[in-house]
Amino acid sequence: MRHYFQACYLIVSLGCMTNVHADEQPGWYLGASIGEATNEVGEFKGTDTAFKLAGGYAFNKYLGIELAYVDAGTQTDTVGLQRIENDSSGVIASAVMSLPLGERFAVFGKLGYAFYESDATGRVGETVAHESDSGDDLAYGIGAELVLTGGLRLRAEYEAIDVSDGDFDIISAGVIYKF
Repeated sequence: MRHYFQACYLIVSLGCMTNVHADEQPGWYLGASIGEATNEVGEFKGTDTAFKLAGGYAFNKYLGIELAYVDAGTQTDTVGLQRIENDSSGVIASAVMSLPLGERFAVFGKLGYAFYESDATGRVGETVAHESDSGDDLAYGIGAELVLTGGLRLRAEYEAIDVSDGDFDIISAGVIYKF
């Protein structure tokens, strides 16, 4: 929990240090995306459809903050004789750094912290075992955004969570609406 407060403090501090100019159009945004989550731990490699709801604030055209809820679905795999299902979801708090490449297109990078929960179920024949875990780890990502009209934008991105015993990443596409 201490890491959560440290990450939030860092993100808010970065936002407060920026100098906002009138022509850089600061503002709030909301968005949703869909994609694929991949979870690799040891011999386990599972994928499933992931959904994300995000909201944030752009301090200027270069820097913002974002908070996202991610439902990574149920990744499944068979390892030896064991069928493993892993449900995961979490919240990611990030600083977002953008580089505009014209008036309608930008690339961006994210750096933040993920707070997640995971419920794994292993089955061998009639024997079933459950394990729950929660944690927090570094999260980062890259992406691109295209302005369609007014505040409506298309976004595609790759995000990774630096879990200690494996790899977890999400590739997604969605829409953002900036107020």
